[in-house]
Amino acid sequence: MPNTDPPVYTYQNGEKLFLTKEPNQFIVRKNPEVMAANGFPDAEQVSPHSSRFEAQPSRFESEMARARALAPTHHAYRTAENDEEYLITDRVFLRFTRPLTDDELSEFLAQYALLLMERYDDREVLVRLTDQTGMNPIKLVVLLTEQQKDLVELAEHDLNYRMQTYALELPKDAAYERQWHLHGRAPVGTVDERASARCEEAWRLLDGFGDPNVVVGVTDDGCHLTHGDFNGDDPKKFVGWGYFTSDPGTSTSQLVTDISIGADPARMYQSGANHGTACAGVIAAEEDGALTVGAAPACRLLPIKWESHGASLFIGHSRLRAALDYMADKVDVISNSWGSSPSSYYPTVLLDYVRQLARTGGRRGKGILFLFAAGNENCPIQHKATVDVPYTNGRDNNGKWVGVKTARVFQHSLVGISGVLHIAAVSSGAQRSHYSNYGTGIDLCAPSSNGHMYRRMAVSGLRITTATGAVSQINTSFGGTSSATPLVAGVAALVLSANPDLSALEVASLLKRTASKDLNMTGYSQTLPQPDDPDTSWDVSPIPPFHAGDFVEVAGVTEGTWSPWFGHGRVDAEAAVREALALLDQSTPDVPGNAPLADTVYYGYQRHQLIGDVAHDLLNPNARAVVEELLSQVGAQSLGDVATWADAVKRKSPGPSFDSFANDFLAELRNKANDTWHYVNLPLGVLRYDRELYPEFTRDDDIVQIVQEATRVLLGRSERFSAINALRLVVHLVGDLHQPIHVGCAYLQPIDGPKKAKLVTDPATAAANNLKSDQGGGKLFLPGGKNLHSYWDSDLEGDDHEHTDAAGGDEAEDGAGDAVADVPLGEPFVASEALRERYKQKALAAISARAAQADAAGDVAADVTADQTAEALLALPEKWAFESILAARSAYQSLEITGPKGAKDFKVSWEGKEAYDARNVPIQQERIETASGNLAALLNGIWP
Repeated sequence: MPNTDPPVYTYQNGEKLFLTKEPNQFIVRKNPEVMAANGFPDAEQVSPHSSRFEAQPSRFESEMARARALAPTHHAYRTAENDEEYLITDRVFLRFTRPLTDDELSEFLAQYALLLMERYDDREVLVRLTDQTGMNPIKLVVLLTEQQKDLVELAEHDLNYRMQTYALELPKDAAYERQWHLHGRAPVGTVDERASARCEEAWRLLDGFGDPNVVVGVTDDGCHLTHGDFNGDDPKKFVGWGYFTSDPGTSTSQLVTDISIGADPARMYQSGANHGTACAGVIAAEEDGALTVGAAPACRLLPIKWESHGASLFIGHSRLRAALDYMADKVDVISNSWGSSPSSYYPTVLLDYVRQLARTGGRRGKGILFLFAAGNENCPIQHKATVDVPYTNGRDNNGKWVGVKTARVFQHSLVGISGVLHIAAVSSGAQRSHYSNYGTGIDLCAPSSNGHMYRRMAVSGLRITTATGAVSQINTSFGGTSSATPLVAGVAALVLSANPDLSALEVASLLKRTASKDLNMTGYSQTLPQPDDPDTSWDVSPIPPFHAGDFVEVAGVTEGTWSPWFGHGRVDAEAAVREALALLDQSTPDVPGNAPLADTVYYGYQRHQLIGDVAHDLLNPNARAVVEELLSQVGAQSLGDVATWADAVKRKSPGPSFDSFANDFLAELRNKANDTWHYVNLPLGVLRYDRELYPEFTRDDDIVQIVQEATRVLLGRSERFSAINALRLVVHLVGDLHQPIHVGCAYLQPIDGPKKAKLVTDPATAAANNLKSDQGGGKLFLPGGKNLHSYWDSDLEGDDHEHTDAAGGDEAEDGAGDAVADVPLGEPFVASEALRERYKQKALAAISARAAQADAAGDVAADVTADQTAEALLALPEKWAFESILAARSAYQSLEITGPKGAKDFKVSWEGKEAYDARNVPIQQERIETASGNLAALLNGIWP
C-alpha cells in the first residue's frame, strides 16, 4: 500500500529541507547509562545528553510513550536527499525581524511555552521546548517560519552532530629530524622537495620562531596541557582553555574555562583522546630541544575540548557558539580538524556570527582566520554530482566489506564564507593524498600523510610526527587533513608574527596568493577487485569536472589560479612570511599624537571641517549650547574640530593617542568594523533607500543606519554610543552621506571580450547575478590614472579649493586599508572667513527655500509630539541618501569600461575633464552646501 502520509520537512538556512522518519527509532534526552537503568538497553549515544533507541516494530509506540515519561523524546530523522542522520534537539535558534523588548520576548516565550536558554542580542535567542509547547521542534520551526514571518526572520534547529576526527590510523614512525613537513628532509624514505611547507626558511626570515602575542585556537578532543612540548621555557603557553562538561541534573552541556570557578585543567585531557594534542603540537610545539616542533613554536595556544566518545566528537550548534563566544576576543586563528561528509549544515545565525568574527573579531579586532579540515573521504565537499560518489571506505568496524555509501549532493555551509578556508592534504611525494577531499571549496593544501581511502592498495607517503597525550609523548603516525589544517594554522601564525597589522581576510588572501603550484599531478589507479568485491566500478573519484588537478583560471577569483585537488596550492611558509614582511615595509605608520588622519573617504580632509564649521554657525542658541557643552568634554570648540574623528578611529585599537571616550568606543567589539559605516553601495537605478526593497545592498551597519542610531542617542532614545561619540559620528557621516559616490555606485558584470566587464546600474540585475560593486568608483580608473572616487575627492575642483586636498582612496566594501593621504599635520585646517561665510550664506539660502516650500504646501504642523519629531528626524538620512543617488548618476553618466587594469580594477573612458567637470563641479558644491545646512537642521531639530 503506497505511503499517503504528507512529506516531513523543516527549514535550514531559510530553505525547505525534506526529512524521513526512522521507522523504529526515537531520540531520548538521556545518556545510555540512564536509558539502560530504565529498561532501554543498548541505546546508542548521539550527543553528550541524548541517545537513540531502536524498538521492535510492534512495541514502538508503547516504548516511545514510556520514554516520553522519562525525558523529552522525539522521532529520529534522516535527510531525504542524502540519507544522513539529522539529530534535532529540543532547542531552536530564533532571529526576530526587529529588536524585542524584555516584555515582548517574555510574551512570545509564554505564547509557545518556551524556555529561554541564551539571549545573544536583542534579536537572536536560543529557546527550548517544553511539554506544554504542544508540538515537536520540527513543527515549531515550520510554524514560526511560515506563519510568523512578521515577527520571526529565522527559526532553525540546534542540531547535534557526531563529527569524525580527520586523522588516519597509520603504521608508526619518530622527533624533529623526522618532521619532513617542516623542512623537507627525511632520514627514512624520500621527500619530494615540492612537498615541504618550508617552515625552516620562514623561521630564518623572522630570525625566530614566531611572536608569543599571536594566539591559535584549536577545537578538538582536548589537549594535554602538561605535555613536554607545551610547558618548556614558557609556562604561559596557553592563553586560556576550556572544556565542555555535562550537567546530569539539567541535561545540558556547559563550557568550563580556565577562569571558571572550580575549573580543573586535568579535565582538558582524557586517556585515549590524543587527536587534539597532536593538532596542537603541529601548530606550536615548542622549540626547546625536547620532543617535537610545531610550525610556529613561539606562538601560543587556546584549546577547547569537545565532549567525545571514541572517534566521535559531540559538537552541537549552541556548543560551537559558546566556544566561539569564549574565543572571540582572544585568538587570531582557529584550527578545526573535524567534520562530516557528505554534508554539514550550520544555522544562519551561526554562519553570520562566523562572518562577523572573521571580519572584526579576534585578539586584535582585525578578524579571526577560520581553518577547517576538508575531510578524508575522497569525495567533493561542495558539488551536485550526476553519479553516485562514495564517501565511506566500505568496511564495518570489524573490517568486513559491506560496500561503500554514496551520495550525489555534497554540501558544507561554511564553504564560500570570507575568512574561512578548507584545507586538503598533499603527500610527501607532492601528490594529492588519496583520501583527501576535493573540488569546489578547497582553498589550500598542506603536507600530510598518505593512505588508500578504501585500504585496498598501496600508496606512497611518509607519516607526520608530532605530539601525543599518551605516555610516549611523540606520535609518529599522525596524518590526514587533520594534520594539514593545523599546519596551515601555524603558518598563518608566522605570517601574523611577521606583520601583525594584517587582517584575517588579508592573511587568507596572502596564503592563497603565495601558495606553491609546483606539485605532482599524478592521479591514482582505480581500486582493484577482491573476492568480496569483484566489481569496483563504484570507485569514481575524483569525478568530473574535478578529475584532473591542473591549476586553472576561475572567474571572479583574484588570488591566482586554482586546482580542484590542491586549491590555490601547497601552503608556503617562506613565501607567505616574505610577502607579509614586504607589506609591512610598504605600510604607512600611524599618525602620532592627536592629529586626525587624512580623510580618504569624502572630499578631503578640509571639506569635512568646512561642513562642520558652517553647520556650527547655523545652530540655534539652544543647540549651540548643548553641542558646545558636549564638545568641551574632548577639548573641542566647533563641530569642525571633530569632523574627522570618525576617520581617525577607523580599524584602530584603544591607545594613548585617543581620548577616554574614543578608547571606550574602540574597546567594544561591535565597533571594530566602523570603517564600513561610511558608505552604502546602492545601484544607481534604485528608487529610494529602502531596507525591505533592497536587502541585498543595505546593511544593519551601513551609513544610513549608523546616522539614524547616532541620532537616536542624541535624542535620548538609545545608549548605543556616548553622546559625544554620537555627535562626532553624525558630524562626519552626514558629510559622507552627501558625497554622491559614497551612496550610489555601479556594479560590475563579467562579459566575454577585451573589456572583461560592463557597468550595471539596475538593482534587479545586480542582485540576480550576485554582482560585485565598483566600490564607490574605487575600481574604475579614469584617463590619467586616478580612480573615480579619488577624482571626486581631490581633482574635481570647485571654488572651495584653497589648496590641495587630501589624496583620495577607495572605500573598499571588504574593509581594505585606506591610503594615508598627504595632509597638513600638527594643526587643524581652518577655512578662510570668506570661504566659510560664502558656504554659510548658500546653506542659509537653501534652508530658507525649503522652509518657504513647506509653508506654501501647508506642511508646517502645530503641536508636534516628541515622537513625531523623532520620526521625522530619523527619516532624514534616508531622504539624503536618495538625493546623493541622483547626484551620483551624473558622476557615472559618460563612463564606459574599456578594459581591465591589473587583476581587480578597470579602465574607463569619459567625455574629457573639461566637459566632465563642467557638469559635476556645481553638483559637488551643492552637496557641500546641502550637507552643512542639513547637519545644522538635524541638530537644531534634536535641540530646538
